[in-house]
Amino acid sequence: NSASRGAMPSISILMPTKDRIELLLETLDSVTEQEYPPDEVVIIDQSAEDCGDLIRARFETSPEIDLQYIWDPSIPGLVPARIVGVERATSDVVFFIDDDITLNLDCVGKLAQRYADNPVLLGLCAVDIDGADIPWWVVIARKSYMLGPFNDDRSITNKRYKTLTET
Repeated sequence: NSASRGAMPSISILMPTKDRIELLLETLDSVTEQEYPPDEVVIIDQSAEDCGDLIRARFETSPEIDLQYIWDPSIPGLVPARIVGVERATSDVVFFIDDDITLNLDCVGKLAQRYADNPVLLGLCAVDIDGADIPWWVVIARKSYMLGPFNDDRSITNKRYKTLTET
């Protein structure tokens, strides 16, 4: 799959999950609908029930994406689950996402292009700049955080927020 992509790096999406199958399936829909699909999706499922059949069904229409489904309810939390996923991922770039998000259709393509354009990059952090689907209460909470008692000009988070809002 990655051989046909030229200079673009291969992308693994890594997603831990636990007992949230409905949210996970919605997230997987946004993954399989990507304009530039990932090479691989690694799901580390810590749920009480094995949901592998439901998850594999989501990938039937996306044979270009390799799926690694790991069901292990004994994994004790998010960080250990991510470690298991990183150990299993085979791509150049590992893209960590949560099991309750929706990716924009061009998300993986933009990520791959950013790495292709900047081969010295070691990592990126996503920032939601669209805002069209952000609930009003989240906007207020963010502003309260950035303007309230947590406002500290030495904080990288606050510096980045100010840079993004000065336009």
